[in-house]
Amino acid sequence: MSDQNPPEASSRPDNWKVEIDANNIAWLHFDMPGASANLLSQSAIEQLDNIIQ
Repeated sequence: MSDQNPPEASSRPDNWKVEIDANNIAWLHFDMPGASANLLSQSAIEQLDNIIQ
């Protein structure tokens, strides 16, 4: 097991990507670059809240 922790979402502003398609629908993509798993942590949820407000 590794002692390394994935970066917190709040410190990685590039975790969320917003894309608006031709029908004016916003798509939110969540990805934690460099992490082996995308963890939807409390800080990631707070970041999402900031994006959608």
